[in-house]
Amino acid sequence: MKIDGKKASRIIASHRELQNAGFIHAVNVGHLDGSSSYSFADGVLLRRASAREIQTLQRLLKATLDQSAIFPPRNPYQTATKTLRTNESTLTFETRKLPRREWRYHVIEFSGNNCIAHDFADASTLTRHRIRLGSMVMRTDAGSALGWSSNDLRFLNELKDDDDAILALTLQDVADIRDVYDKLRKYDNASINLRDAITKYQHLDLIPFGSPMRFLGYMAIVESLITHRPDPSDPYSSLTRQVRQKMLLLDRRARIEIPYGRFGKAPREQIWNRLYEYRSTVAHGAVMKFGGKFECLKDAETVTKFLERVVVAVMRLALDETQLVADLKAI
Repeated sequence: MKIDGKKASRIIASHRELQNAGFIHAVNVGHLDGSSSYSFADGVLLRRASAREIQTLQRLLKATLDQSAIFPPRNPYQTATKTLRTNESTLTFETRKLPRREWRYHVIEFSGNNCIAHDFADASTLTRHRIRLGSMVMRTDAGSALGWSSNDLRFLNELKDDDDAILALTLQDVADIRDVYDKLRKYDNASINLRDAITKYQHLDLIPFGSPMRFLGYMAIVESLITHRPDPSDPYSSLTRQVRQKMLLLDRRARIEIPYGRFGKAPREQIWNRLYEYRSTVAHGAVMKFGGKFECLKDAETVTKFLERVVVAVMRLALDETQLVADLKAI
């Protein structure tokens, strides 16, 4: 199904309740713990979608999905799935329909233009739970708009076989997002170019998660935040040594936990040494084999997910303790 201009106009017109306001689909929010809504600020509300909003989101999702595919993506807002291991070499996927009262459609409601909703989503990038935005309907004095985002399709693909990426948010999570939002509004970008790092981090969403280029992108962001240009005459200033030593120091202060446990009991210093050897391998176009001394890294997905968390942890530390990170970058 395609959404042409006439259909878009009819969808917008069906939301007569919107007066200089709008809503955006929070594509990865599936549950609000203990409440049906949380307030980010005056006029900005994260809540369960209304019946009319659900109807609109269903139409937009149908337009996004490839209905001609042999196995089209499921609707993760109306179904739940889990992975079952039937034996050592076989996985099966069990999917069930959710009763309507458990449907997982959530939206961010906003007054005026949609910039503030995007600002709060950007702030969530530096927390444990990043909110991703999708389709939008808006009716304002300046005009009306309907749009849908590539986030919808990317997220549906992520949820093909499991529900791991669906967020359950608490009041504490929302308070943390508000705290980051307030700090970002006052942040001085002179010492550490944090806003540029956030933008680059978000741009990496466009690269498939399994691509080595995404790993290299995350590594480049970490280096930009905590390292200085190496001195060729000083072996102690190499990027490998800088990142390894500085990450070991920052780990003790990181508000967002760095998940070293994904690599089992491997020492942290060894993990960073192997990560930089992996970086060199993929940067030069070679195929990485996760065996021998690289066995501790497990596989490319584990490495990329780990480094993605590292980027978030370092960016958050640069926000909370800017001078510390700036001083560390210089040495």
